[in-house]
Amino acid sequence: MDWFPLYNSLRIAAISTVVIFFVGIFAAYYIAKTPRIIKGILDVVLTMPLVLPPTVVGYLLLRVLGP
Repeated sequence: MDWFPLYNSLRIAAISTVVIFFVGIFAAYYIAKTPRIIKGILDVVLTMPLVLPPTVVGYLLLRVLGP
C-alpha cells in the first residue's frame, strides 16, 4: 500500500494552516489599524470566499481583472 498520497495531503494541510494563520493575524492587525471606509472594503474582500462559492468568485475575478 502506498502512503504517499496521505502523507502529501497531511503535509499540504499543515503548511497551509501555518501560512494562513500568520496571514490571518497580519490581516486582522492591518484591518484594526485602518480607517473605517477601508475596513469595510477589506472586510468584503476577505469574507467573500466564505460567502460565495469558489466558481462565483472565480467568475467575478475574471470579469473584473480580465481583458
